[in-house]
Amino acid sequence: MKNDKKDYNVPWYIFQGAHYPGMQVPEIEKAYNGIGPSWFTPWIRARLDALLSVFYFAVIIHDCDYEKGLSLWEKIRADFRFLLNMLCCVACQLYADNLNKAIRFAIYAAIIYILLLLFGRFAYWTDEKKGKKTSEQQNKNG
Repeated sequence: MKNDKKDYNVPWYIFQGAHYPGMQVPEIEKAYNGIGPSWFTPWIRARLDALLSVFYFAVIIHDCDYEKGLSLWEKIRADFRFLLNMLCCVACQLYADNLNKAIRFAIYAAIIYILLLLFGRFAYWTDEKKGKKTSEQQNKNG
């Protein structure tokens, strides 16, 4: 749901985590890359963003959490927050309109979460091997 009118005002039903509230718009725009891993081509990402636009705010929070270079434990918590936020998006945006659609998107949220758990770790470990330091390592090194 990356549109011309970029909306970063997160609704009340989203769990924001520790990092998002203090981030400025340029930092958020740098972190947010849409749904899916960074290696997806732009047309795949645009298609997923259009199909799963209901998860827009959940994706923003998750991308901002990952951009901060968190420890592995914090990334696990960010992943779980991502699942909760996707389910909150479904409950608050779709439930009142169409129960069948809400159930379908809740199943999509579960599938996305499972894929994130299975394949998201590869991106984390790849970043570690490439030399991207976690916030803990940066704090230790100064």
